[in-house]
Amino acid sequence: MTQFNNLKKRNRGLKTIASVGGWAMGTEAFIKLVSSQDLMNQFAGNATVREAFESDPEVQKGRDRLLLTCAVGVTEELVLTAYNVTGIAQYSDLINLMMYDFHGEWENTVNVHSALYSDFDLSVDRFVKLWVSEGATKSKLLMGLPLYGRSFTLVDPNNNTVGAPSSEGHDMPYYQVCQMIKEHQITPTTLSNERVPYFVHNNLWVGYEDRASIREKAQYLRAEGLAGAMVWAIDLDDFHGTCEQGQYPLMNALNLIISPDNAIVG
Repeated sequence: MTQFNNLKKRNRGLKTIASVGGWAMGTEAFIKLVSSQDLMNQFAGNATVREAFESDPEVQKGRDRLLLTCAVGVTEELVLTAYNVTGIAQYSDLINLMMYDFHGEWENTVNVHSALYSDFDLSVDRFVKLWVSEGATKSKLLMGLPLYGRSFTLVDPNNNTVGAPSSEGHDMPYYQVCQMIKEHQITPTTLSNERVPYFVHNNLWVGYEDRASIREKAQYLRAEGLAGAMVWAIDLDDFHGTCEQGQYPLMNALNLIISPDNAIVG
């Protein structure tokens, strides 16, 4: 945390936020935490004291109050049965909408996992409207963006359109995606409705985000009046610039739309 908070010395406007939880953590610890008001008070006190103690002392003078944020699933199943959206919106400063992994290898068919639009399927637009309709405030919503693709192994390489059967799959960082496209001189296809690209190479099918799709999502969130964006995750971008798009091409594409006066890297 000390090293993390020291980033404030390089940018006085930076806010550092510690995250608790994650897919691998499960629910047992959280169930125990919320079972007692004393435990919740103790946790909140420890978290805020630790942040204040380890932050730059100069920043602490007259600092803004601490932020409470949360990362949430976005589908109807979760929103309508598991979440109190109005309560989350009331007490959270920012709500990170995890707008990715709409599809994956668990379905045994190929599909893009972060469609912006879709007539009949899961999409960013659909879930933004769902959260707003259930009581979320647009100015608190952050659009989650994946800096990785999802790859699939096609059962039949000749049958490679969306919905084709697949046997397995896994995540693929953008720096691997762009390197494969470059090395094999692949021409990706952008889905006209979903507004995200995919490519096929032999029996490999990969859906992902590129600079154009990131820019379009950034334009969408600005037009809709959302608070901004969050990404999963910075280290999955092409941080070395090996694909001849500069360092952090996806992060820069995002930043040029939502914060054009602040360049991330040269």
